[in-house]
Amino acid sequence: MRLFSKIIGGGLTETVKGIAGVFTPNKEAQSQRDAEARAASMVQYAAEFNVHANRNWFDSIVDGLNRLVRPIMAYSVIGFFGVVIYDVDLAMKAIQSLAIVPTGMWALLSIIVTFYFGGRMHLKGKQFLVTKAQLEASKSMAELRKDNADTVSADEYVNSMSDTKKTLPNNVILEWKRRRG
Repeated sequence: MRLFSKIIGGGLTETVKGIAGVFTPNKEAQSQRDAEARAASMVQYAAEFNVHANRNWFDSIVDGLNRLVRPIMAYSVIGFFGVVIYDVDLAMKAIQSLAIVPTGMWALLSIIVTFYFGGRMHLKGKQFLVTKAQLEASKSMAELRKDNADTVSADEYVNSMSDTKKTLPNNVILEWKRRRG
């Protein structure tokens, strides 16, 4: 009896706990690690925001200028379309002056813009990934449309459209047929 209780009570239980701990994490220890990670991230956020408290006017101006680059580029492109509408001659002069910029300079500008916007596109692009459920839903919608579609051959369509005696419910099509003669 002692041997049986020793196997079940002591050595075997601890061995099973040790082996199970390898395959499944200890929930209490995992909760402790999660709490420590959250506390560390809060300390980091606090440190980032405390840096802004010790800034002077020059730091604020430079930070504001750094935040203006993206909106200035976007509004400049949109504003160019307004210039084209308002003054075509000025737009033509601007386009001609841009045409004499060397190809290497355009390549350098495109590299700078790509690196500037690339990180943001990488982060935002992950939001647009298609999930498996969305893919399955689109496949089922396509199958449903295929099952419900009234298929008409191209010849049948042309014949039905050229038949002027047949009344169609769409007035635009009737007018088009009338003008075609």
